[in-house]
Amino acid sequence: MRQRLTEQGVAVVSFDCFIPDTHDFRTILSKVKISGAQALYIGVQSPDSMLIILKQLKELNVNLQLFGNEIAGQTSTEAGSISERLIFSEPELNEENSKTAFFLKEYKKKYNLEYVSFARQAAEAYDAVMLMSEAIRSVGENPQEIKAFLEHVDNFQGASGIISFHGGHDGSVPYVLKEIEKGRVKKIM
Repeated sequence: MRQRLTEQGVAVVSFDCFIPDTHDFRTILSKVKISGAQALYIGVQSPDSMLIILKQLKELNVNLQLFGNEIAGQTSTEAGSISERLIFSEPELNEENSKTAFFLKEYKKKYNLEYVSFARQAAEAYDAVMLMSEAIRSVGENPQEIKAFLEHVDNFQGASGIISFHGGHDGSVPYVLKEIEKGRVKKIM
């Protein structure tokens, strides 16, 4: 990431990493505060880390434009005003798609939610179960036949969008930029 930013003309004034179980980010955040940075990108692996970082940013009175990955963004909806204006990227989830809209409506109703944090992951988990169920109905319970069935999935319309597997068993999805404004997530790009 540092190299890509530098190639785009962004001056990286501080770059630090941390292990997943870190609970005190004050040293890293203090370095950022005195570095002259105008913005801070936070790439976390767990929601707990993001909540701690946001609280410690507030404690240290660090007021920078925040950017983050999808975990940072989805976690921040639970953090209140300390996450205001955070811009983050995440895989696009087209909520206008009828299967997606139905899934989200039912999920919100079942769990009494206004907003579904980690909606894409929830939809992908649902789709995985649906695809496995379809595979077993189609070819039975033999693992090799299930694997072969899944390797040939093409344009399966799921709650998370269109799912296809080509070659290396991985799919690709478009990403969008979102911002937290007044405690709500809005798509900006």
